[in-house]
Amino acid sequence: MFIKYHIITFFSITEKRAKARRKYRHAVSIAVTAVFFLAGCRMPGESQPADNPDRPLKYEKTDTAMGTVISVAVYPKDDLTKEAEESCGRLPEELMQEVKRLDEELLSKRLDSSEVYRINENAKRGEECALSAELEALLERSAQVAEDSQGAFDYTLGNLTALWRIDELTAASKQEQEACGAPDEGKIREALLKSGYEKVRTENGRVSFSDPVQLDFGAIGKGYALDCLKERLQKEMEAGSVSGTVAALGGSILVIGEKPDHSPWKVAISDPENPGQPIGILEISETCCISTSGDYERFFEAGGKRYHHILDRISGYPAESDVRSVTIVSRDGFLSDALSTACFVLGKDRGMELAKKYGAEILTVDRNGEVSFSSGMSGIFRK
Repeated sequence: MFIKYHIITFFSITEKRAKARRKYRHAVSIAVTAVFFLAGCRMPGESQPADNPDRPLKYEKTDTAMGTVISVAVYPKDDLTKEAEESCGRLPEELMQEVKRLDEELLSKRLDSSEVYRINENAKRGEECALSAELEALLERSAQVAEDSQGAFDYTLGNLTALWRIDELTAASKQEQEACGAPDEGKIREALLKSGYEKVRTENGRVSFSDPVQLDFGAIGKGYALDCLKERLQKEMEAGSVSGTVAALGGSILVIGEKPDHSPWKVAISDPENPGQPIGILEISETCCISTSGDYERFFEAGGKRYHHILDRISGYPAESDVRSVTIVSRDGFLSDALSTACFVLGKDRGMELAKKYGAEILTVDRNGEVSFSSGMSGIFRK
């Protein structure tokens, strides 16, 4: 099993850019095919295992949610009852629906059906509002990481991300990127005044704001979704129907259980200088989540400068540290996602310290292409 780590993210863009959208969807289709190919997965039409031609090696599903491509592959155990086999076959679709629920009902800042959207509308009016227990817990965890990282991870930069429009401009033509360029500095300063995790208060199931900040969980949504999938999959494994599962949500991956041949899961880490090629491979034999943040994932270019999607709440511009990518390995999907962003902004040395504080393993690639990693990562990384 060899998993290509980064798949091209699916971005929502306007009808004005319909041509760019069609081109981008084609690229997504190619990327998804590459994921299955590099994972060693059979594509439709390939033969089934010779020992049992009627039984699939795995059940899989690919879809889009949270603004990215999602792929799930579930490996059933041998000798299942017909009922257990059917239940296992339904699992990838059920996992997809859980990710969509999290997006549509809880985390999306764009969909008016979500709780975050409703809270952001209240924040614009300076009004406090009720919180679900799920989102309250997520806000409290996010606030802790924000504080520990001194704001390198900040979930209140919605005004700033809306101003930069990185996702939209990533899919735009070169001419459109040049025409738009970076936002006006005055507008950036104004957006920063309406940002800051310190301006959010949660208490007794309610949230209030000292300024009209806008929540943006783009840096932890996929990792949190992996935690939710892991909880469901652990129950399935305890029930004895699932051997192992791999789930990829954009730049975050969950591996749980075992592959049929009991060999390690292999996750390729992209070379920032040449994202189509791996700089190395992680060999993983236990349940964990892997998240990478890099300046080569989503960006646009204007005036000879590249503007990527990881924003620094101090400057208001894309973060400029000494690293080009950070990979975090943790048993906790939320932490893997949040820390990959925070450690990218902090840079190699301070990022290493933060990862250690949370008991996570870290790998960085600096601007010279040099790979550095924590002691625990050294045991699983192969060039």
